[in-house]
Amino acid sequence: MALAILALLWHFWLRGFCEEHLTTRLPDVLLSESTLHFLADCPPPKRCLGRQSTLGENMPHPAAVNDETFDEKVLQAERPVLVDFTAAWCVPCQMIVPVIEDVSAAYAGKVDVFTMDVDANPKTRERFGVRGIPRFIVFKNGQIAASLHSALTSRSAFAAALDKALEAV
Repeated sequence: MALAILALLWHFWLRGFCEEHLTTRLPDVLLSESTLHFLADCPPPKRCLGRQSTLGENMPHPAAVNDETFDEKVLQAERPVLVDFTAAWCVPCQMIVPVIEDVSAAYAGKVDVFTMDVDANPKTRERFGVRGIPRFIVFKNGQIAASLHSALTSRSAFAAALDKALEAV
C-alpha cells in the first residue's frame, strides 16, 4: 500500500501539483505524515497546475454546478457546455484535472466548462445515467450532443475529441 501511495504521489509531482493542491486533491486517508515527508524531500515542482495551466496563462478552475443550478447553467446555456462528472475520492478524475483546466482555458468563449460532484448531486447523476467516472458530456441546446471517453488523458487527444463532438453539433 505504501509503495502504491508513493508511486501515486510521484506521478502527481511529475505532473506539477504543488503540495497545497495535492493535499486538496487526494483523500485524507492517503495523506499520512510519512507521505507528506516524502513530498518535502522532493525537489520543488516547476509549476502549480492549480494556479497556472500548462499553456502558460493563469486561470481559474472550471466552475462547479450542482443539482439546483444545472438546468440554468448547462441546459439553458447559449453555447455548448462540457460537464466533467467527478468525485473527490476518484483518483483518475483528479489526474485529468490539468487537462480539463487547459481545455477550459483553450476553449474559453466557445465552450463553457463545468465540473459536477456526483456524490453531492445524485439527481443529475441519475438523470443522465452517469454510472462511471470520470465522465464527460457535451450539451448543446439542452440536449446531450456527445459523450467523451474518460481515457482521453492528454490535452491534444481530449481537444481533438471535443472538436469532433462540436463539429457534429
